[in-house]
Amino acid sequence: MNSFFIRSEKFTEIIKNILVKNTWIEKGESLKNCTDVEIPKVRKCTEKELSFLPVNLYFVDDIWEYKNFNQNTHNSTFYNHLDSKLTITNKLELYKNMINIHPKTTKKYMIETHIIDFYNYKFKTLNSIEIKIELEKILNQIVNSSYILKPVSGFSGKGIIISTSINKFITHLMKYKDKYKQWIIMKYLDNPLLYNERKFHIRMYLVISIINKKISGYFYSTGFIYPAPKKYNPKNFDDNYSHVSTGLGINGIADDDETDLLYPHSMNLTNEQLQLINTQIFKIFKTVFHASYKKLIKPEHCKNAFEIFGTDFLITDNYRVKLLEINDKIGFGGPLKWREKFINDLFDITLNKLKETKINTKTNNNDFIHLKTKKYKTINIESLMHYPYINFDEQLDTIQEIIKNTKEYKLEFVYDVPFIPIKDIINKKLINGKYNNRYTLIIRNGLDYRLYNKITDIFIEKCNVLCRFGKSKTRLELVKDKKFMTELIHQILKDNKEITPKNISNYLYKNTTICSYFPMNIAYGIYKHFNVKSVLDISAGWGDRLIAACIADIKYYSGDPNSCNEQYYNKMIEYLGDKNKQKVQICGFENLIITENYDMILTSPPYFDLEKYSEDKDQSHIRYKNSNNWLYNFLFVVLKKAWNHLNDDGHMILYLNDYYKFNYCEKTVNFCIKELNKCSFLGVIGLKTNEHNNEKFLKEKIKYTTSLQPLWIFHKS
Repeated sequence: MNSFFIRSEKFTEIIKNILVKNTWIEKGESLKNCTDVEIPKVRKCTEKELSFLPVNLYFVDDIWEYKNFNQNTHNSTFYNHLDSKLTITNKLELYKNMINIHPKTTKKYMIETHIIDFYNYKFKTLNSIEIKIELEKILNQIVNSSYILKPVSGFSGKGIIISTSINKFITHLMKYKDKYKQWIIMKYLDNPLLYNERKFHIRMYLVISIINKKISGYFYSTGFIYPAPKKYNPKNFDDNYSHVSTGLGINGIADDDETDLLYPHSMNLTNEQLQLINTQIFKIFKTVFHASYKKLIKPEHCKNAFEIFGTDFLITDNYRVKLLEINDKIGFGGPLKWREKFINDLFDITLNKLKETKINTKTNNNDFIHLKTKKYKTINIESLMHYPYINFDEQLDTIQEIIKNTKEYKLEFVYDVPFIPIKDIINKKLINGKYNNRYTLIIRNGLDYRLYNKITDIFIEKCNVLCRFGKSKTRLELVKDKKFMTELIHQILKDNKEITPKNISNYLYKNTTICSYFPMNIAYGIYKHFNVKSVLDISAGWGDRLIAACIADIKYYSGDPNSCNEQYYNKMIEYLGDKNKQKVQICGFENLIITENYDMILTSPPYFDLEKYSEDKDQSHIRYKNSNNWLYNFLFVVLKKAWNHLNDDGHMILYLNDYYKFNYCEKTVNFCIKELNKCSFLGVIGLKTNEHNNEKFLKEKIKYTTSLQPLWIFHKS
């Protein structure tokens, strides 16, 4: 026969209804008069009531004095009280313990806190002048324009003062030091995020359970918004109703409508802002739980127990989360349906772990998040299934910085390191892999994207995400694939990173095969190294070589059939170049009208159907049905056309590699040598990335293989 002992301001009837449905009613009948009594603010259980202990389930809210908690309670099968919890729920101890256990995270997510303890001999005998000296020492450590002082045992905003004046703190402390013996002082955050023009904090719920001496942590994915009674006024610290978010009404009286504000449902936030906040909350809860089970709460002191902790967070106007305090006075409000679901979810993760207390709950989708899981259930994957495009208008300063970096860039050559540009060609002894009779490498830095090549994404990312590599999905299709995005988000969280557009974009790069760009800085370096004044390109591609020409202030002419790119080519020229010097036509190079000659041909030809840039009818993978047809009737044709418009003493550089079974390089080099007028083959330069910008990479002269990209260089003499 099951038995229970229930004392709860908000949950008594809900719990009783659940237990009645689970036939715990027999013992419950004898407790009827006890459970149905009117609940005062604080009361002790009578001896008669305590005589029912121990029971199967003991559930007593914080409004009931813990003097009720005795050995008979400990002997109950399951109860909602943990020992040693004051090390996280006591304002005085929370910061001190957290900073000792997790200093780095605590400094990031908590406000630096200092203690004034009138129980301590250091303060006990001090007068106001001596206290002022001690306070000045503390404030010199914090360094802020305004500070908040509050009593450790205070709640609902009682005893709090905010000020810029140390004298006000002295007066306040001397006035209340007999009532409140322990205080904390910290810097006041004057940049809070506002809700309906009010300062607010979020109350969320942490549950720590100990079952069979195994400790587990959970937090509930919804909580409550507690606004200040009055609109935020940063100029008036004397009005606590403007600064202290107690969840009280306009006159400091509890307002049920205010406490029914659910988080995150009532917040007017973008998906990106919400994910940034939620990820920080998740990190804080994990840190608190880790501190709890490692150092603070001792599983061996409990049989089978759990406790709910109200956890308060403040959000700044740049969406950074700060942990304010952790309470065992949990202060539940909220709609009845929410409370019913909370208790059902709570019993599902606690009572149902024991056979003797197992009950049926109506929880189909439990909103508690396990703090040891690698998954973060509160993240709405659907809300992230859109591409995190770079915002052009936010990147104008970045563009200027990249232009500056590029103008200072020079190619970095490494000589006499043997490498294999294309294995089959070397085996046939057709090419020795050298440039001007020396093995030559151009080294790319692992930081090149940030320093130079991000500029291509800034302009043309919205077209690049539509490109299909082989038979894989495009990046835009992948972000609309729920399974893929779920795995991607979980990987970001596993690496302890925040869910931000930037991180999603970075992980998309890491986890997908993208249609690659030509390194813009390499194009610029080549233009400068060969001292060219004009460039012809058989395929404008993603515009990287165009951007380099704009920054180098040289002529550039090309064609490309990708209609999506047109507006972005024009934007590149408008922002970076000169429309009289740079021009791109939207057409295949076969149809491009060319009226003058150029100093250089620098190009990265399309790889037949390896990368499908768009479905425009003039795309070469659509016009030419197989690889041989494409090679002989497209690539060789446009190379010859371009060569005929190359100045004498000019150079042609092809960024070309083999892929799969298609051996383009050997055939292309042979074609150029034999079929192009006045063509001399100078050799091949290997393009290699030093991912980590490591000096050791260069000094040890690692054996290079086909992991590099070859640049095939021809001279018209």
